[in-house]
Parts: sequence; C-alpha cells; structure tokens
Amino acid sequence: MKSLTVRQRQVRGALVIDLEGGILIGETSRHLHDAIRRAVADRKRDIILNLAKVTRIDSSGIGEIISGHAAVKDSGGALKLSNLPPSIAKPVSMTKLLTVFEVYEDERSAVDSFEDDKERLESDGEHSNARVEQELPENFEADAMARSSIH
Repeated sequence: MKSLTVRQRQVRGALVIDLEGGILIGETSRHLHDAIRRAVADRKRDIILNLAKVTRIDSSGIGEIISGHAAVKDSGGALKLSNLPPSIAKPVSMTKLLTVFEVYEDERSAVDSFEDDKERLESDGEHSNARVEQELPENFEADAMARSSIH
C-alpha cells in the first residue's frame, strides 16, 4: 500500500492541507482524518484540501473527505477542494461530491473564495442591519417597554 504524505501550511488565513499519494482504506485515510480533526481542534475554519498530488482514492478515502467536510462544517467552517487531478476526478464526480463541495482549479482561487465569502457575509450583515434600523421607529425600545409593563 502506498503512503499518504500530509503537509499543512497557512495561506492568507486559510489552512491548506497538501496531500501526496493515495487516499485508501486503512492507514492513509487515517492520516487525512487526523489532519482534519487536528485542524478543527485548533479552531481552523477555512480549510483547503490540495489534491494536486493525490494519485488514487477509494471509497474509504472519499468517505473520509465527506466526514471531514461534515466535521469542519459542524465547527462553523468550510472545507474546499483544489487541484483535482484527472486520476481522481472520475470517482469524485461519480459519487456526486462535486455537488457537495466547492472545487477550485487552483489553490489561489480556493483561497480567494474564502475572502469573497467573508466580504459577502459582511455586506449581508450591513444590509440586514440597515433594514432593521429603517423599519424600527426611533423610540422603539421605550414603546416596547411601556407596552410590556404590568400596571
């Protein structure tokens, strides 16, 4: 069985996990499992799996990516895939993973997408706050308190 090398690095606030080798049943998928769980424990929220050097993946490896995605999402983060090589594109598309994950052609696009997500959230927050302020009368708190008081 070929091994899986897992390396981690920070790129503009995102954790990039570089994978090299096969993600197969047994020890290799365990390495991926451990790397993702450590990232979650370290409160990393923006995670990219760089698959450029992955040579093979089996159903166990795909399951581990799905499990990792769920763990990151449950912690309030996002797991994105980059550099999907042709050798694993077919199994990933057959399992409909492309509909679950955000997949990017290159690492830079994946990193940029996290910044785009943050800008969109900030923009949505500003707009929703503005709507609330416009809809509420100036003395809303005083009126609400007066109506809820027991006389």
